[in-house]
Amino acid sequence: MKRQILILSAAAMLAGCGGTQPQQSAQQPQQSMEQQVDQLLDSMNVDEKIGQMMNSTPGIERLGIKPYDWWNEGLHGVGRSGRATVFPQPIGLGATFDIELLNSIGDAISDEARAKYQVAQRIGNYGRYAGLTFWSPNVNIFRDPRWGRGMETYGEDPYLTERHSSRGFRATTRTISRPQPAPSTSPCIRARRPHDTEPMSNLRSRISMRHTFRHSRCWSRTQRSRPS
Repeated sequence: MKRQILILSAAAMLAGCGGTQPQQSAQQPQQSMEQQVDQLLDSMNVDEKIGQMMNSTPGIERLGIKPYDWWNEGLHGVGRSGRATVFPQPIGLGATFDIELLNSIGDAISDEARAKYQVAQRIGNYGRYAGLTFWSPNVNIFRDPRWGRGMETYGEDPYLTERHSSRGFRATTRTISRPQPAPSTSPCIRARRPHDTEPMSNLRSRISMRHTFRHSRCWSRTQRSRPS
């Protein structure tokens, strides 16, 4: 498990933040991401590896790696990062039953996130809410108001939650070229279990969660790490 976390972090260093990737000669074939990750991990000492296992990660100057904070919010617009378009809370978006609307909102959020990220990089802001990795969407099945955060979810229906969250994923991670293809942002679903009030013994909920993971490609998006 520890190595998996380190591999994720190392892949992130290579994919984003303008870090210097290992130089390759013109005679050598292009290294795969896995090979670059192994090479980078071998170059890091224990303290440097430990430093990459939290959401706020320090830079490693000798390897050309900039600091990065994985924590950013984009549940219904880019949050806590200056002015941005604020869309309705997900509970309201779920009530629209409009999948294409979610797609358009995801596009807008990723565009604004990219713009803010470029500004942050230009001024040397590597802190929280300045990156391209977003803890969103919230895929809890909301059926008990005592939880208190139901406005963050798409409601009580597992199928609707699966459809809305997967469409939002696809929109916010659409591929851009700069100069190599990369996802525009990198969201990851949140609050699936820690705040869940829906028993996972519920067959319908279990099936819906599987669909959400499959269509969202949450782990594959995350393992591609932070975008460049």
